[in-house]
Formats: sequence, C-alpha cells, structure tokens
Amino acid sequence: MTEEEYLQLIEGKLSVAIEGLKEEMKLNDRDIAQLQELYWENFSDFDEYGYEEYENRQQIFNHANQRSRSMKTLHMYKQMQDSPYFARVDFIFDGEDEAECCYIGIGNFSDEKGGMPLIYDWRAPISSLFYDYDTGKASYEAPAGRVEGEIVRKLQYKIKKGKLIYAVESDIKIDDDILKQALSMNADARLKSIVSTIQKEQNSIIRNEKDRILIVQGGAGSGKTSVALHRIAYLLYHHRNELKASQVLILSPNDVFADYISHILPELGEENINEMTFDDYAARELSGITGIESHYEFLEDVLTKENEDAGYAAARRDKLSYRTSREFVEAINAFALSLEYEIMNFKDIKYKKLSKDADSIADLFYNKLPDIPLFKRMDAVREYVVDEYTTLTGHEFDEIETEIVKDKFDALYRTRDIFAIYNEFLESIGEEPIKVPEGEIRKVGYEDVYPVLYMKYLLCGVGHGQRIKHLIIDEMQDYSYMQYCIIGWVFKCPMTILGDKEQSVDEGKSQVMSFLPGILGKDARCIVLGKSYRSTVEITNYAAAIAGIQGVEGIDRHGNVPSKTVCRTEDEMLKVMTDKLKEELAGGTYETIAVLCKTQEEADKLGDELKKSLKVEVLNKNTDYFNTGVVVAPFYLAKGLEFDSVHIAYADKAHYYSDYHMQLLYIGATRALHALDFYGVGEVCELLPV
Repeated sequence: MTEEEYLQLIEGKLSVAIEGLKEEMKLNDRDIAQLQELYWENFSDFDEYGYEEYENRQQIFNHANQRSRSMKTLHMYKQMQDSPYFARVDFIFDGEDEAECCYIGIGNFSDEKGGMPLIYDWRAPISSLFYDYDTGKASYEAPAGRVEGEIVRKLQYKIKKGKLIYAVESDIKIDDDILKQALSMNADARLKSIVSTIQKEQNSIIRNEKDRILIVQGGAGSGKTSVALHRIAYLLYHHRNELKASQVLILSPNDVFADYISHILPELGEENINEMTFDDYAARELSGITGIESHYEFLEDVLTKENEDAGYAAARRDKLSYRTSREFVEAINAFALSLEYEIMNFKDIKYKKLSKDADSIADLFYNKLPDIPLFKRMDAVREYVVDEYTTLTGHEFDEIETEIVKDKFDALYRTRDIFAIYNEFLESIGEEPIKVPEGEIRKVGYEDVYPVLYMKYLLCGVGHGQRIKHLIIDEMQDYSYMQYCIIGWVFKCPMTILGDKEQSVDEGKSQVMSFLPGILGKDARCIVLGKSYRSTVEITNYAAAIAGIQGVEGIDRHGNVPSKTVCRTEDEMLKVMTDKLKEELAGGTYETIAVLCKTQEEADKLGDELKKSLKVEVLNKNTDYFNTGVVVAPFYLAKGLEFDSVHIAYADKAHYYSDYHMQLLYIGATRALHALDFYGVGEVCELLPV
C-alpha cells in the first residue's frame, strides 16, 4: 500500500468514527432527555428514602460524563482529519522478525474499541522512539518495563487538509530540512504546537517524571514555554486519574502572553489550565489590607522618569532590590519573632460562666500551641478554652455568643493590622513608614507588595495553593528571593520553572539559581537548553552581540542582517518606519509585525502617529490578546512573544545608554524571527553593534 493509499484509508476510518460519535451523542442526548422527563413526571412517586431519585440523577450524571468524553474525542478526530499523523517509526521488537509500523499523531486512533492503535498519541511511550533515536538499536519505557528492539526506518510527513504534501526519511539531526522549514514559517498570533519538531533535549524535559522541581534555563528562542506546555500535556495524558487541567496553574508575565499560549493544550487534546500573574495573586491575597502597584506600573514609572530624574529611578530600583532580598526577608523574620511578646496584652477572660486567667491563656499561647502562626494562635487558644468550658458545663455557645467570646480573645492582641505592623517594622530598621494621605485608600508601591504579603503569611499562615498539583513559573528570572519564598510556602506541589537569566526586566542579570534550590529543595534539577530555534543566524548573532553573550548556537537559517537607521528628527524617523511597515504589509511577507518601545508612554504616542496611515494595535496592561498585523508595545509586554518582523523605535543614545538598557534591547531583538530593524533620532546608540 502506498503512502497516499494509507492516508486515504485512515481519512476514511476517521470519517466513519466521527459519524459514529455524532450518532452516539444523539442517542445519549435522547437518553438524557428521557431521564429528565421521567424525573419530572414521577419524582413525587419516588420512594421515601430517595434511592430512586438518586439512581435517576446518577444515570443523568453518567450520560453527561459520557457526552463530555465523546465531545472531547470528536474534537480530536476533527483535528486529526486535517493531519492524522506526522511521523512513522518501523520498529522490530526483540524476539520478533517483522517490523511494526507505528504512526504518530496528536492523538490515539483505532477503528474499534480496544483495537490496536492505527495512530499513536505523541505522548505514548512508544512514540518516544521517534524523538530520541535514529535508526538502529532503541528502547522505550512502557508501563510493564523497558521495551527494546531496533528501528529500521523513520519517516516524517507533511499532511494538510487531508492531502499528503511529502513523506521523507527522517533522523534526529537538529538542522534537518523539515525543522528549518517549520522555523521559516511566519509567526501567528498564537504559539505553535511543536509536536512534529520536538528535539531530543526538549523531549527529555517533556517526558521527565522523576524530578519534582524541574528548572529549565534556556536562551531566547530555545522553546522553553512550548516545552513546558507540552510537558503538561504529557503529564495530563499519563496521569489522567490523578491530575486534572484545573489542578495546574501557570504564573505568566502578563495577560497578552496568557492569550498567546492559550490554544496549545486544547490543540493537543487537553483542557486549558489556570493562568494568572503573580501580581494578580498578590492583589487578591492583600485585598482588605492594601491596594498594590503592579510590576507593570513600577516599570513604567521608573523608565518614564529616568531621563528627567535619574536619582529617583535609581532609588526605586535599589529599594526594590533590597526589599525583596534575602537580607530583608531575614529582617522581617527577626521582627516577627520579637512580636511574639511585644504585641500581646494578656488579661483575664470572663463571659457568663466561662473564666480563664491571663497566666493560663499565656501558657497555652506560648507553651502548648507555639507552632501555630502568631495571628492564628489565639483562635486555637480560644477553641481550647471553649472546648474545655463545654466539656465541664455541657453548655454550647450560639453564634452570637461565639462572636462575643472571639472578640474578647482577639482583643488580647495590641493590633492585628498587617499594614500597621509592616510600618512598625520599617521604622524599626530606620526606614520611613508608608504614608497614606488623608481621605485616600491604602496603596503600597511595588517594592513593598511582596514584603507585606510575606509579613501576612508569616503572621497569619498560608491558606491557599493546596488544590494546585503542578505549578509552572514562566520568566523565572523576574522573580525575587522573597517571591520564591512565598511560592515555596504556598505551593507544595511539583513545579516546572523556566526562564533566561539574560532577559530580566529589572536591573541586573538574574541570579535565581544561586538561591532557588535552597528554597525549593536541593533535589531541584536544572536543565539547560542551549540552542535557539527562533531567529535567523544574523538576528541571533546580532542579539548575542548586544548582550555580550558568547557561543550562542542557533539553527542554520539565514536572512537579512539587522539594520540601523539614525534620523535627524522624530518626524523623519516616523516616515522611514512607516514606509518600511507599508512595504512589509504590501508585500504580504509577514503576518505579525511589532514596533517596540521602551515605555508605554512612547508606545501610545508612536501608535497614535502610526494610526494616521496604518492599521495598528497598541498593547497595554489591559490588553488580553493580540491579532496578526502591526502591534506597538513596550518591550516588557512583548516578553515571551515572537514576531516575523520587529522594529525597535527610539534606539538612540538619548534613550538607551546603560547596562540595563542593553538588557531591554536584547529582549526586543530576540522577539524577531525573520527581520529586525532599529530606528533612532540624533546620535547613534552605542549599545548596538557596529
């Protein structure tokens, strides 16, 4: 049978399976309707113990679950109709004479229940043969143990709309023509699935199940985020009874990025996972204590004001660095310890027949229940005393009495106001407390957000995070020592942590790996992805030269050398940039084009000018998606995204002049797949390579 004939056979079987599922769902819907009708017609006659009602409800529930499973399978089969499989491995199992042809796609498919798969899910154990081995001796880990044999042939396919484009012999060389072809395609407004081009080092991360904390350090374009999402799809597939999509959380850098990655898991046959920024989490946890400034607002404030008041910008950066450091954490710990005695004001408690003297309460507080967080401990003391009272008297307090007793015990604290206590701490170390203007609500600057949250958890304990069974942290280099301490408290689950030390949005290159194992456990394993797959050789080398990085290994894909244009006026820069954008749009060469600026203020201003002659979209902190076409954005909202063409505005000496600005230029440059252009006004930026 030829490859074309086999493809048509599979397409036919998929069509039959799809029609079968549709018919099955129709019958299922009919059964649900009949059960519902039966319920409403007969519920008054159901037996008095509720057994019949329970059985009816259970049947409806089971049918609904079956419909959900059928809908998921139907969605997968419809996706597979476009491209049923992308690879084939011919494998001779040890002890056998003939090779078994294993076709690999985005999901399992067999034409009868319990039958041998005609297509294996890319996450199935046998599929690892395709990603990990060339022809020759090979093995894979199956549930029953290691399976060994020999690969006699590997094929890779390109199938589109059910038609075979090509079928070629394949190996695992990183620079093969198929990978180059995939990488040369234009970017979309969504991250692409990489199941057909997963490389060996990426596959080892995706299928890693033994390391509880897996840290992935990789340069720009190394596929970190894609690998992490495919890893989650793999874990959901192999642990479907213990791990649900609703139990996975990704801490992402912003809402645009969250939308950018949102379709990957559904495309791989899984439900989407929960997503939030750490600032969103902090704002929720500090609700009722104080409002917060976000990281976005902090960056905008510092970057906007640094030219007119360099001292102000430097002071805020220094304060952020110090107040999220190990030293500051230790200072808060010491202060919290001193509160154990200083904040308490023990006195006798009397209410009706309940009576407890101050010394007995203090003994319970310090000696019987010392391991409970300070602000939760009095609740435990009160429960102990009330239980003792109830046992002796047989009287139980009602809700109103319980609240009265609780207020009496709570009054033994001098204060339980976390904001006020944090201000006391600042004064204790010789710093100015946070002032709240009269008539305004409390709000702390970004440098104080996580110290206040840390103080809250230290005094009140942690009550969230238990339902999360796997945590993904993206852009790990943008998290501080204190933030990781909080993460370690809240999330006691396996983690996949990924980032690039060269791409920190805060001043100074990240040193996360110097402290992360000490917080999350010494068994945390770090894997380095050393190859970049995103950009052309010319862009990869240019970006590396900006950051002073040596030995960056990229894919052998070539394009134009990045260009620099220095203009005399802003109007001239705008005209040159507009002409270039019009040229790219008219040629239809690229689908996603980004104009990147240092600040939101610059992006808004430039976006308004470009809108006079072009259709553009300006990203801001409230943007939760972007489409193809031209977008204008500050660099920190473009992190993690990629574009066919990137234009960096105001890339001149007046705007970019420090080591920190070098990091920003590097982040901007590494967003580009195929083309990269810089535009400035006045003097050339000395941070850009000649």
